[in-house]
Amino acid sequence: MALLVPTFFIAESLHTYFVQHQRYQEVSSQLRATKQENAQLEAKLQAWRDNNYLKSQARGRLGYVMPGETTYIVVGADSVSETTATSSTPQNSQPWYDRLRQSTREAGKVPKAAKREPSQRGWLDPTTSPTPTVTTTP
Repeated sequence: MALLVPTFFIAESLHTYFVQHQRYQEVSSQLRATKQENAQLEAKLQAWRDNNYLKSQARGRLGYVMPGETTYIVVGADSVSETTATSSTPQNSQPWYDRLRQSTREAGKVPKAAKREPSQRGWLDPTTSPTPTVTTTP
């Protein structure tokens, strides 16, 4: 009996130590992750303080331009695949002017099923005809 009481207190103390040690390890890993995230956010903040980075983000995300610059927006660029030339010789034997003519024909084609945005239609929508209004005066 004399050995049972000290063993109980030692076991309870060891259990408390291991629980607290595990909690300490969890908090330490959270602290490391938070410090790493803080360092990343500080780097982002430092980048945003740079005027060149700020201008590039305004151009890329918002489409802003500097005064005097002209903006060109390519519509439908997602449907065109990029090809790189592997040699300096043309791939077909057509003269350059025939290839140019064919290229302009292909560029002018509009898919019939594609619905165009209102900003691309102009003042009148060619797919719908305006309805004439008839007014009668007595």
